[in-house]
Amino acid sequence: MSGQTINDLVHDVLTGRMTRRDAMARALQLGLSLSALGALLQAGEAASEAATAGPVTLEIWEQQVSINVVKPAVNAFLAKYPAIKVKWIPTPGADTATKLLAAISAGSGAPDIAFIAYTDMAKFTTRDGAGLRDLRPYMATTGQKLSDWLKWPMDLVTTKSGKVLGMPVDIGAAGTFYRRDVFEAAKLPSQPAEVFGLINTWDNFIATGKKITATGRYMLEDASAVFTIVAQQSGQGYFDASGNPIVNNPAYVHAAEVALRVRQAKIDGRIAGFSAESGAAMKAGKVATYFSAAWFDIIIHGTAPETAGKWGTTVLPEKESANFGGSYWTISDQSKHPQEAWQLLSFVLSSKPGMAAYLKQLKFLPAWKPAFTLPVFTRPDPFYKNQVWLQQFVKAANQVPTIQPNPNDTIAADAVGHAITDILLHGANIKSRLNQANSEIAQRTRS
Repeated sequence: MSGQTINDLVHDVLTGRMTRRDAMARALQLGLSLSALGALLQAGEAASEAATAGPVTLEIWEQQVSINVVKPAVNAFLAKYPAIKVKWIPTPGADTATKLLAAISAGSGAPDIAFIAYTDMAKFTTRDGAGLRDLRPYMATTGQKLSDWLKWPMDLVTTKSGKVLGMPVDIGAAGTFYRRDVFEAAKLPSQPAEVFGLINTWDNFIATGKKITATGRYMLEDASAVFTIVAQQSGQGYFDASGNPIVNNPAYVHAAEVALRVRQAKIDGRIAGFSAESGAAMKAGKVATYFSAAWFDIIIHGTAPETAGKWGTTVLPEKESANFGGSYWTISDQSKHPQEAWQLLSFVLSSKPGMAAYLKQLKFLPAWKPAFTLPVFTRPDPFYKNQVWLQQFVKAANQVPTIQPNPNDTIAADAVGHAITDILLHGANIKSRLNQANSEIAQRTRS
């Protein structure tokens, strides 16, 4: 049975287009139990309650950099609904899930809306969304179709019982950002298709990197980024379906081997991403390629706006994609104004006026597919030498491997990160070091 069909069924009942009797018969045809239908209708009725009379203030926990980007869209919403106000609570992304879980446990202190990284959503989906509102009934009451959203971002925020715990803000379908001027300095072509021809395999990427380093520049910041991509392209997470760590399996060993080849070729700058050194290198044009998602455009504009016209994008080596982050807006059960919170989410994330305002200053890739027809996705961008660069990320979005997050991913990422550092920097044996990391993860997640 499709989620869209169930949403349409609930919508038709709540809007009077179908009687409850007919809905029960249709639900049974779809394999939906009558108790489940009743629960959806009850939640839908609650979701369709009238908005609160009088002024309303919505409290939102969000990291400051994201607040800066979304404000134009929120301001457009507030102009449409002047009785609604917003109180921003700048909250570091790494802290939001922990704070929200603490507030849920305490029974108070949660905001109306919280901005949650996709890697943290498993902390809520694995507990069937306790503390967060199921947004499926809200979608049904407003006639939203699940088919309007890219499937894998919605899958990552849906519980086993079918609750939809958040609406995707941005997604991390990855590609290659590159500096046209750095390629040209090495007497290499700089058009997107030509650059892909130079990096379409990891062997070619390394060979091209050697030509780049001959000019006194680096092919990439750090070889560890290669490990991340190759590991993701295997389609495996840190854990198997039973929750056991698997970071020492052949896929992870292969990923480490490819990263080590890049390091041994001496084409990376050993530069930590998002550091002061990274920013200085970007400004000076010291690095040729960066693997990231469309939201990396925000980093470029914030770090080196003077590099306009020097950038291009193409797909990742091996014509694969990967997930470089993403986030969701969620509504807490403690929200006193859930209807207004839903109105805000709907406008900003699933309306063309909202998305146009959101993408007006800086670019990223949303999960709401109708947004892809907006001019920002179809017109040339002078910052990228008139390349229609976002289209590449739209295509890449359909190739992202669906890797189900685990609540212990943070622990695993820390252990694997240390292992890769030891392998790349200190010459640790790949298999034995990953075996050690696997054991560390097992021990830490069982304690």
